Amino acid sequence: MARMCLRSAGLLDSVEIVLVPDRDVGRWRQWSLVSDGSCVAAFIRPLYLQVALEAGLKVMPRPTMDMVDTYAQACRADLPDERPEEFDGYLKGVVHAFHLIKHDWPAALDIANGEPRQLMGISDVGGMERTFRIMAGPINERPFPTREAVANAFEVATQEYPDAAGVEPWTIWDTSYLDKLAASGFFATLPGGGTGA
Repeated sequence: MARMCLRSAGLLDSVEIVLVPDRDVGRWRQWSLVSDGSCVAAFIRPLYLQVALEAGLKVMPRPTMDMVDTYAQACRADLPDERPEEFDGYLKGVVHAFHLIKHDWPAALDIANGEPRQLMGISDVGGMERTFRIMAGPINERPFPTREAVANAFEVATQEYPDAAGVEPWTIWDTSYLDKLAASGFFATLPGGGTGA
């Protein structure tokens, strides 16, 4: 994604991109190379931005682009046929969670402050709310990727895994199960119902 942002800003050929693994700096702490003067800028996910801001870094806006990102769901291609009830229940659970977050924020936050907060190692309720707001921001209650999102995500994937370049992107992002769920009327039964098909 960094390359795409730099390209859209007309900077791709003007900078050297340095890939820094987490093991060298800590989880999502690539910004520390800006602090120590090794790099002039770093791409930081919003969830990890607060620490960088506390270290004195500033935020520069980046171009927005549609992307299949954090909340994409993946499984083996044969799993839905092997375990249809489990798969259907899981898919309904994910879609229901998205609707709950968008239409009943207090209930969703209450759930997040239970076991999820413990598992994430967040000690205070305020910290969990800040984290949850960042995580919930990009969620779309109708989680169907756009063609642009698939194309952008595929471009990012092939930069990291060049052997995938010959694959048809829509064979990776299969929306047929979501399509069936929407056609069944399930979306209309959820909080804020009626916004689904």
